[in-house]
Formats: sequence, structure tokens, C-alpha cells
Amino acid sequence: MLVDWLANKWAVNDPLPHRCDLLVPVAHGATSDRLTCGAESVARKTVEIRSQLRGIGQLPYLVFGAFTGSEKPELEKVEKHKIFRTGKYVGTVISTIEECLKVKRNLPDGFTPRNIVVVTDEAHSRRCRIVWRTFFPQSNVKMISVKLSDAIDAKSPMTAYGNPWKALFFQAGPTPVYWLFSRGGAKCLSRLSHLHTPTK
Repeated sequence: MLVDWLANKWAVNDPLPHRCDLLVPVAHGATSDRLTCGAESVARKTVEIRSQLRGIGQLPYLVFGAFTGSEKPELEKVEKHKIFRTGKYVGTVISTIEECLKVKRNLPDGFTPRNIVVVTDEAHSRRCRIVWRTFFPQSNVKMISVKLSDAIDAKSPMTAYGNPWKALFFQAGPTPVYWLFSRGGAKCLSRLSHLHTPTK
């Protein structure tokens, strides 16, 4: 489909680096009784990446949050704990910026990640990279993207993710604004922390 092709062209999908200190699966929410397709796909991809990194001697610190807009945000936390087995839960997050800032606040004392891998979906990846590179300017930030089609879920609390065209529009559309604000640094970009994908 055309939307799949566009999402793939828009996506940031870096090669997996040889070094990784911090691994972050972006929150995609939960329905009333399960992870959304996006959260499940991102979580499974994260497990796969962690396994690959361990195979080359890398043991990244894994941190994750849960989407505030879900009917039961705690369900995302519980289900991710089951999948990851280990990892630091940073709390509920409503936006990419809030998630990034909460991760930063919850890192162990004295730990400054040099190499970060963030896992999200194709539509979200480009804007997500802007956010992470702005708040972690001294780090080498890499993005790994799951297919947008794997994140589409009619029951997602993020209404745009019920339709691939809407998801691509709502994620890609604001990217130039985020890029512009990022030119002013972290403090300037923080002003957009209240913006998030529309919820039910």
C-alpha cells in the first residue's frame, strides 16, 4: 500500500550500533486488556535488539514508560515487565518529550549514556530522534523502527493509530515545528511537552 511505502521512506531506521549503554522502547499504550499492537511490536523488537547486543558483549540499561492516555496505564507497565524481565520503569508519560525527560531523571547517579538506542514505529521515528538528540546532545542516538502497519490498532488509546494515514499525518506533520524549536535547545523544545498524539 502507498501509506506503507511513504512510512518506510519517512522512517529513521539506523543500523544497530556496536555499542549501546541505554535501550529505550517508546510507550505506545494499552487497551483495556492488552498491550496495543504498537506497544507489543516495539517491546518484541526491543527484546530482539537486546539479545543481539548481548551477543556482542553489550549489556544496555533498559528503561521504559507507560502511556498516560491509556484506560489502564498500569497494564502497559505490567505486561512490559513480563516481556523484558528486567528494566527500569520511569512512570506514565503523555508525550515523547515527557518520556525523554523522565528517562533522563531516572538514570542512575553518575550514569551518562554515550550510546542510546530508541525503538519506536516508522511514523514517529523522525520526530522522536529530534527530541532524543536535543535532550541528550552528548550522546550518540540511534533509532530502530518497527513497521507502521505493525503499530496500527483499532483499540489504541491514541486515536490516530487506528488508521495508518492518520498515524503518519499526526506523527510526521508536527516534525518541522519540533525541528525549529530544537534549534533553541532543550529548554526551548520543552515548551512542546504538552503536545501529544490525540487520545480517545
